[in-house]
Amino acid sequence: MYLQYCSSCHGREGKGDGPVSRDLKVKVPDLTGLAKKHKGSYPLDDVIATIDGRRLVRAHGDRAMPVWGEIFRSEAEGKKYPELTTLLKAKTIAEYIGTLQKK
Repeated sequence: MYLQYCSSCHGREGKGDGPVSRDLKVKVPDLTGLAKKHKGSYPLDDVIATIDGRRLVRAHGDRAMPVWGEIFRSEAEGKKYPELTTLLKAKTIAEYIGTLQKK
């Protein structure tokens, strides 16, 4: 899911060097240093909130139109437990980003 939803901007390895990144006005962050920025603790909840739109990220748009949260919700529309499905997608991606952290 990371490759499908995130790698075009953040790159296959999360370094902010995806094929779309050079065309964006905002520098795409290197996701591999999130744990280091938080004193060695990967901020899973913050990453989930960033992905699903609960946390404001300038490059992802405003809270009225959270990019992935809205897309995940629309994909789950009419299915059982759409909010849970949305959260689980964001959590799955966030957990994968956790595996990309520099040691």
